[in-house]
Amino acid sequence: MLSSGPFIRFLAAVTGIAHLVPDPALHGGGMHEVREGGHFQVHVDFKNSPVTGLQNRLVVITYLNEGWTEADGGSLELWDPASNTCTKSIVPTFGRMVIMKQFEGALHGHPMPVQAGKCRRALIAYFYTNGEGARAADTTLATQYLIRSEMRMSQKAEILLRPLLPPVVIKSIKSLVRSGR
Repeated sequence: MLSSGPFIRFLAAVTGIAHLVPDPALHGGGMHEVREGGHFQVHVDFKNSPVTGLQNRLVVITYLNEGWTEADGGSLELWDPASNTCTKSIVPTFGRMVIMKQFEGALHGHPMPVQAGKCRRALIAYFYTNGEGARAADTTLATQYLIRSEMRMSQKAEILLRPLLPPVVIKSIKSLVRSGR
């Protein structure tokens, strides 16, 4: 449904972005599930699809959490890049759809962990255009994370090391840190 002509025309009308292309491979999209204690640091999404090189223009997030409240954690936070502060918090309640333009200053995340016994679910889809600067060789393809003062040192280190080390090494280090070794 999210890749259908009527929905893409709706997105174009709402956002003013013409010639949107859905991502049938769902790179970075699909069903997202965050279990208790989980969070997602404040970041700016990737600029271009690493598969097609198309420019990332929109993300559509549809929440699937019945009876969710702010106290359950996991609210989507929208941040102001000038002040590095949260300007809007969106509780991920069932059926709520967020349509967010993608650009260099689109800082967002859910840094407050999901509470015990809860599981935050969302369906995520990205939409692209064949815009200026869309090229697969762009070195800024990766998601860019914001380092915040209240983060643990291990979280800051992961953000700094992520572009330098293969994912398997990052995963191994995180596993060692969790196990207390």
